[in-house]
Amino acid sequence: MALRLGLVPLSYLWKYPVLPSPSPAADEAQLLRDMAAAGLEARIVKVASAGLDEDHLWERVTSSEGVTRVKAALKKFGAAEGAALGEGGEFETIVVDGPRELFKRRVVVPEDGRRIVREGGGSSWLALRGAQLENKPSEDDANRAVQEPLLM
Repeated sequence: MALRLGLVPLSYLWKYPVLPSPSPAADEAQLLRDMAAAGLEARIVKVASAGLDEDHLWERVTSSEGVTRVKAALKKFGAAEGAALGEGGEFETIVVDGPRELFKRRVVVPEDGRRIVREGGGSSWLALRGAQLENKPSEDDANRAVQEPLLM
């Protein structure tokens, strides 16, 4: 339905339709880079996988550094398809900002409003308090390059 409406679906991330590769080095985490290019900011709020620990909490997974850190951590344990996208339950995210067309304001969580909750067995998550909406600085998002899926 999203394609019929001219929208790009971002659900079932690891089954995302084939995208034209922006480079020969594209990998399973390319969708995270595409999301970053579209202006989406997602932060890790829960980890539950060998390799990922509480140091990854609040990592901006839609950044080059975030993608690199997550892939390196998961690679140590032979991550399955989609793992770099969190699709196997390796991590959970919260979206705090996105393209101006969809996000008029961004979600801001103060540093002292993020508390780590350790569940044991390698699972930790962030309890978030004091989140507020903040106006975005004015900027022109019109030049963002968003890849569109090929119809199959």
